[in-house]
Amino acid sequence: MIANAEHMARLHESRQDDIGLCTAVEVKFIELAHLWKRERGTDLLAQIPESLKGEFKHWRIMRKRHQSGDYRHSVKELKCTRAIAQWTVDIKRELTNQPPIQLEWDDDREQGSSIIQH
Repeated sequence: MIANAEHMARLHESRQDDIGLCTAVEVKFIELAHLWKRERGTDLLAQIPESLKGEFKHWRIMRKRHQSGDYRHSVKELKCTRAIAQWTVDIKRELTNQPPIQLEWDDDREQGSSIIQH
């Protein structure tokens, strides 16, 4: 219980960009899952690298918090959300025979998450 209280104390207010990113990751992941199924005939969930499974857990926590009207996030949750965004872009570009790109984030502001390249 104490660990949870300490975590809650370290939450930052989510900007509109943070909320949008969190939501977009969900939308894009669902779209990607359908594309993967159509192109490869298998479930995308089975393709999630072991190294990203923890990130999905943190992203889901942030997403559920936002859905409940609590627009805050931890630094770790935001980093995990960005990692998932990069992975979904990588997989989609692979499926559509496009060269990989690196997402870049506008971090000039504390806790900023504005995407500047996609």
